[in-house]
Amino acid sequence: MKSNRTPDEAAALGRQIYAGMQAEMEANHWGQLVVIDINSGDYEVGDYEGRHSDMTITKRLLRRRPQAHTWAEMVGKEQYVFTRLSWQQTAAYLASRSEPSHD
Repeated sequence: MKSNRTPDEAAALGRQIYAGMQAEMEANHWGQLVVIDINSGDYEVGDYEGRHSDMTITKRLLRRRPQAHTWAEMVGKEQYVFTRLSWQQTAAYLASRSEPSHD
């Protein structure tokens, strides 16, 4: 499981995985939001209910896949796409970006 992908790599992989499931998603979940774990291919689908809908759906996916690196996309529409690191990946990223203390 690769956790150090660049945002562009994560987006490309998310789009690739979605493309493989696009026909099934559009037939059964048009207008809903799909959140995909780009590490495993596991996903969760839910209704779009505003700009934080991906967080609600992502939390459901994270219950099964705590290390998920997620990609969110609106089924059948291109205006909503989003990638998110797992909580652990976010913490590691922030720790790596922190400046050293000057005591």
